Amino acid sequence: MTLNDLLIGETAVIAGHGLPRLRSMGIQPGESIKVIRYSPGNTVLHCRIGSVEFAIRRSVAEQILLAT
Repeated sequence: MTLNDLLIGETAVIAGHGLPRLRSMGIQPGESIKVIRYSPGNTVLHCRIGSVEFAIRRSVAEQILLAT
């Protein structure tokens, strides 16, 4: 399961990813991530980890694995 599989309002725990630049954004294994909304074109996810909100492209979200 990847971040792209979450629906709006759902929360999951990050299992891992292969992108070092995401660690600096706080996207690390063990963190809970919640999808807040999708962009109008459905190409970007607006997410929250803790109190930090950020937008992430679907192509990047596909590489973030979630624990089931």
